Parts: sequence; C-alpha cells; structure tokens
Amino acid sequence: PFLVPRDVTFEKEYIFGLGGLTFEVRHLGPAHAPGDSIMLVREPGVLFSGDVIYKGRIPFLDSPETDVRNWLKGLDYLTNLKPSPRFIIPGHGEAETDVAHALAFTKGYLEYVVGAMRKALRELTPFDEAYNTTDWSRYEHMPAFKASNRGNAYRIYLELEPEFF
Repeated sequence: PFLVPRDVTFEKEYIFGLGGLTFEVRHLGPAHAPGDSIMLVREPGVLFSGDVIYKGRIPFLDSPETDVRNWLKGLDYLTNLKPSPRFIIPGHGEAETDVAHALAFTKGYLEYVVGAMRKALRELTPFDEAYNTTDWSRYEHMPAFKASNRGNAYRIYLELEPEFF
C-alpha cells in the first residue's frame, strides 16, 4: 500500500495520486488552529474540511491561536473551488451534500460575530453591553452555543480592538 511518508512537509499545498485519484492537501491555517488543513479528493469531489467547517454547531474560537480573518479567507477559498466539491466531511457534524450550505453556516456565523463586535467597538460599547444587546436568536438554539458563544465573541472583540484604538 502507498502511504504518504511521515517526513513529507509542505508550506501551502501537497498533491499526490493514489489509485487513480488525486489528493490535494492545502494548509488554510491559522484559522481555528495553526495547523488547519483540508484534503480534497478531486475525482469524487469529497472535501475533508477538518475544523475549518462546522456543521450544525457553534465553532470554537476562544483560543489565542485562532485567526478569524484568515479563517474567513480560507472559507472564501473553499467557496471558490472549481469544480465545487460534491460532499463535505466537516470537522464537527455530519457529512453534507449541500456544500454551499455547509460553507455558508460557518462563514455566516463568523461574519455575524465579527460584524457585531466591530459595531460595538466603533460605538465604544463595552464588551458586556455589546454581548448582551446583540441578537443571538439565529444561533442560541444550536449545540455549543452556551459553552462557546460568549468566549467566541470576546475573542473577536479583543482581536478587533487594536483597529479602533
């Protein structure tokens, strides 16, 4: 059997063939974490997204290694893949055949939190007030909301703060 040797490293992309299939491994990090990489099996159109895409639950952003701006760039890259993958195997959640939907959820959540926190900073609103007055109804019913959302918002607030001062 063919194995990718453990000493193979790459900066941005590593492409190899196996059994008539093309495997494309691309580093999109730092996003959720510094090593975030995806793997696309080109011919059947299967994308293994790791923690770059979450399906049906709130992502975890409350880490000093999370880079939301870069994460959004990675999601833009995935959105513009041609041809678009037919299936996504996310880092969390079930496999998805509606690729646009899977991408839109994670991207939409990140953009929503960034927008809310950017607005608060622009208006010099303290974090607690900004968090408590933001309409979270679109996400509050989702798994991991209570465990992650406040920390996510605070992390983004702190990440954006230097832009305003």
